[in-house]
Amino acid sequence: MRIYLLWLLVASFTLSSCAFTGNSVVRQELAAEYMDLADAYVAVKKYDKAATFYERAGTHKAYYNATRYKLARMYALSGKWENAVEILEPLYTMEPENLLVANSYSYALVSLGELEKALPIYEKNYSENTDNPVQARNYAEILFLAKRWDDCTAHIARMREQFGDAEELSDLSDLEKRIEAAIEREKKEAEKETEGEADDSGSTEGAEATGDTDDTGEPDSSEPGETGETAETTDTDTTDTDGESVESE
Repeated sequence: MRIYLLWLLVASFTLSSCAFTGNSVVRQELAAEYMDLADAYVAVKKYDKAATFYERAGTHKAYYNATRYKLARMYALSGKWENAVEILEPLYTMEPENLLVANSYSYALVSLGELEKALPIYEKNYSENTDNPVQARNYAEILFLAKRWDDCTAHIARMREQFGDAEELSDLSDLEKRIEAAIEREKKEAEKETEGEADDSGSTEGAEATGDTDDTGEPDSSEPGETGETAETTDTDTTDTDGESVESE
């Protein structure tokens, strides 16, 4: 009898374990299907539906990080950079050595306008992967965006020497042209500002020399010998000291 009960307990435990394991497998398979559905919706730019299925897939622990990354990518594709940064920041904090996450996070920061926050991440990615032409090219781009023209030009020269005609660096000539155009644009803007300041200074000096301004800096509109107020030409009634009205001629 005891042997029978022991066998029954073992059998029950085994069946329960199988059921639990089977349920876990089913949930994982379901999460994978949700992920595939979300990817399909992203492909046709139905981002709202994609977000729903990414969230569902992310409830399974094995898919959490992957779905968070893909959700951030989806927000990036739809131009919602703030949402993308919000998701990528904790992922980067957890895995700063993950180059895929680091690149995505820094790019999202740049797109959001947070250049100063992105720059050290680009520098880190490049310094830790100096033999990677993609990271070298990314670093060149951030130097350009930071308006560090000389540093960017020097970095381009190093890339050419190190990587030669690598396919990832096929647009370096275009980058050099962009640098030249940016420098020329800055020079013209500086010249305009200088000319504008000179014109303003000349106008002020000319006005002071002619004396055509009053104490407030406004032109004096009155004729010579007048106070600027119109003189009264009609007869007026005045009152004498006794309170009687006297008409003046």
